[in-house]
Amino acid sequence: MPQRWEGTSRLTPTAEGDSRAIPLVFAPAPSPTSRPWADHPPQTEWQAARWRLWIIQEAMDALGERDRPLVVTGDGAYSGAGIWNALPPATTGIARCAKNRALCHLPDPNEPPDVDGSGSGDRGLAPQAQGQEHSGWQTCVIRVQGKDRHLRIE
Repeated sequence: MPQRWEGTSRLTPTAEGDSRAIPLVFAPAPSPTSRPWADHPPQTEWQAARWRLWIIQEAMDALGERDRPLVVTGDGAYSGAGIWNALPPATTGIARCAKNRALCHLPDPNEPPDVDGSGSGDRGLAPQAQGQEHSGWQTCVIRVQGKDRHLRIE
C-alpha cells in the first residue's frame, strides 16, 4: 500500500561550503484520496508540511530562538496560498511555481479588504514575465554537490 511521507530536513554547511541534510521531522502524509491510515488523517503535502514547520518553530521557541529566521524551500505542491498564509512567524518560504501562475501584489494594509473578504491585492506579473520586467538581477554562485551553480536573483 504506497503512501506519501513528508520529510523536513535542516541543511548544515560544512567547511568546504557544501551542505548536509539532517532530517528533523519525517512523518506519514496520506493523501485525501488514499486508503485511510490509522492515527494519520488524510492531508495534502502542504498541509503536512505546515504542521511540521510549526513543530520546528515551537522547538526553536523553546530554545530561545523565536526571532531566528527560518527559510524553507519546496516544490510546486508548496506554492499555493494555503501554505503562504500558514507560515510561522519569522519564516520565509521559497517554492517553485508554474510559469503561468496568477500572482497578486500584497494588499495595502491601510485599505479595507475586498468585498469578498480575501484582501487580495491587484494582479501582478506572471512568473515568466517577471524576469523580463526586472532590471535589478544579480548573479549569485552557490555550491551544490561540489560544483558551482550560477543563479540569477533579484
